[in-house]
Parts: sequence; C-alpha cells; structure tokens
Amino acid sequence: MRGQQPQPGTAAQLSSGSDPAASDPAAAGPGSGGGPDAQAAALPPDPDVVLDEFVSAFGLPRQKLLMILQRQPALARAHPRLLAERIAAYTRVTGLSAYQLLYVVARRPAVLQLPPPVLGARLEALSEGLSLSREDALKMLLSQPAFVDVPPDALRLLVIRVAGELRVRPPAALRVLAGLPPGELRGILVRPPGMLRERLAGLRRLMKQTFGSRRATPRAALLLVARCPLLLALPNKAVEASLAAFMSIPPTKSLAAAAGGPAAAARAAAGAAPGSGASTTTSTTANRSMLKTLLACPHVLTLPPETLRGRFVTLAAAARIDLPAAVSMLLLQPRLLLVDPARVRSRLEGLTFSLMVPRKTALDMVVRQPQLLVYQTETLAENWAALQGLLGVTFEAAMAVVAR
Repeated sequence: MRGQQPQPGTAAQLSSGSDPAASDPAAAGPGSGGGPDAQAAALPPDPDVVLDEFVSAFGLPRQKLLMILQRQPALARAHPRLLAERIAAYTRVTGLSAYQLLYVVARRPAVLQLPPPVLGARLEALSEGLSLSREDALKMLLSQPAFVDVPPDALRLLVIRVAGELRVRPPAALRVLAGLPPGELRGILVRPPGMLRERLAGLRRLMKQTFGSRRATPRAALLLVARCPLLLALPNKAVEASLAAFMSIPPTKSLAAAAGGPAAAARAAAGAAPGSGASTTTSTTANRSMLKTLLACPHVLTLPPETLRGRFVTLAAAARIDLPAAVSMLLLQPRLLLVDPARVRSRLEGLTFSLMVPRKTALDMVVRQPQLLVYQTETLAENWAALQGLLGVTFEAAMAVVAR
C-alpha cells in the first residue's frame, strides 16, 4: 500500500534465496537449470564463511554466534544483514539484547514471521493476560517463545488446567509450560483434559517399580517433571523404555560391585552371583545412586533407549578413556549423556591443544571434574584467565584449583 513503510528484513527476505528449486533440488526438473552449476549453488554454505558473516553483521563474539547456529542450523541460510536488521527492530520493541533475541529465534524460528510491532503487542497482551510484570513477560518469552503464539485467555485457562492436573500452584504450572520445547506447547493445548495427570501418575508408577515406594514419592515425580517438562509430552511407554535402558547400563553393575567391596567386585568380574545379603545391599546402593543421577538430570529419560545403552561406550571411545572412567564421569555429571560424543572428544582435545594442558593431566582433570567437558573450550579459557587474574596466580596454579 502506498505510504506504508516496509519492515526491515521481513520474513520473506530473510532467506538467502527465494527460489524453490534452489532450496529443493528435487523441484528442479529437466530444463529447469538443474545442471552442475545449480547443484553447486544448492550445496550447504561453508560454516566458517557463514560464521564470519554473522560476526560482521551482529558484532557478537564468535563463540556465542556459533552456539546459536549449532542450535538452529537453518539460520545459516538466512541473510545475516537482513536478519540483523530484524533483530535490531525486535530489540527496540522488547529491550532484549541481540543475543537473547537470536536465542529466541533459534528455538522458535516462526517468531521471525511477526513484524516488530506485532511482537511488542503480543508481549503486552501476555503481560496483561497472565498478570505478569514487563520483566517477567520477557523472561517468559526467553523461556518459552511459543507463548506469543497462544492467545492470552487460552494460555491462562491452560495454566489453570495444568495446575489442577499436577496439583501445583499456577506459577509452578506456568514454569512447567515454559520448560516445554516450543513445538510441544500446541500439543498440550489440544490434548484432552486429564492426560497430564495420567502421565504424571504413570511416571510415578515407573519410579516405584524401579526404585521402591519409599524413594519414588509424589515429590520426586514432580521434581522430575519440574526439571524436565518434556517428560509430560512423552508417552509413558517411551519413558519406560528409556528408564529400563538407563538402569541396564554399566553404572548399575559398577555401583553394585563397588558397594559390595573387593569380594563383590571379584565376583562381578568372574560372573559369580553374590549372596542374598550382599545382593540386597548393592542393589539398594545402586538404585539410590541411579535415582540421584536421574533427579540431577531427568533429561536423560528423553533419549532413545539405544542411545542411552550405547552412549557410555561411545563416550569412552571418543575421549579415549577406559569404560570405568567413563562410568565415573557420567555418574558425577549426567549432563554428559546429552552431549554428542564427538563434541566431548573435541573439548578434551581443546584442553590439550588449545589450553596446552598435558594429556594425562587433562584426563585426570575431566575424570575428577567431568563438568569441564560441558563447556566450550573458549569459555573455559576465559574463566581460567579470570580466575588467574582474581587470585593473582600462574595459569598452572589456577588449573590446579579448577581440577580439585
């Protein structure tokens, strides 16, 4: 329309190319230019070139932008300058930083379809509809970008329904909904009432069967759901299969042997069955430790069973350490179960080659402090440098503090 100003970097313009044949080689039939040149143009962009363009467009640290592109690879095909213009417009209406908004977009690319004034209006509606402060509404956007897709009245009714089914207060129910993957929120909206209550009850039944009723309390089941709301979006049979796989992996056997002392370890190695008393003690110890691991990182139950069974072996191979060491590391830091083994190996190599830590020292460090492998090498380097400056010590002394 005449007189209407175009929005910077509209959704249709953010893509690097709008030709369907360019994004879908199958769409290019005979005579449509699907020759070698067209096929070369359809190849994925070079990651380093893309990252350089994003750094130039946004002026953010490479490591932060790399994490954004790893979370949402489709952004690599966006036009960085146009995307930066759209993000800048979002910043003006929300007050969020460019990195925060890129994180939102990486989790929910559909947000880019909203013109900046519409996003601002929906945030206002979210704030008023749920009686949230402006600051809390922005936190909700960061936690759950899909909230801006749902009418506030429908979201308010959903919060009340979820609070009733889970027997929690509405603020706790809102946090559960905020913790769902954005794509799952719509599914919760359309599912029949009572389903979440049934899934929570099913989750507790599984825990009671595995860990006993004394430990599998209603509070423990709620704690799992509060820390990993995705469990409510998964069928109980899927969670049951993952839990069975989790309980069959090496830590169970290793913990049982360790709890029974050297004699139990020897019997386990020889394949002999321990006595009934020892069996009860070791089983109890193993169950307690495995439940503690689950409560610390319930997201492991969202992994497919085959992934869980193989992750210990693949992690040991990727880090080039023996299986008992991998078991020890993963019990101390279960979040490593969620990390791709190749990335674990890359981070271990980063300790050795980028931070110049001797390999044996690096292995000893990560076995004692496996959380070191959760962080990017660049982040570790920055934190070590900050610690070194704070304490006024050498790099080696700072490293010794971290490794304790």
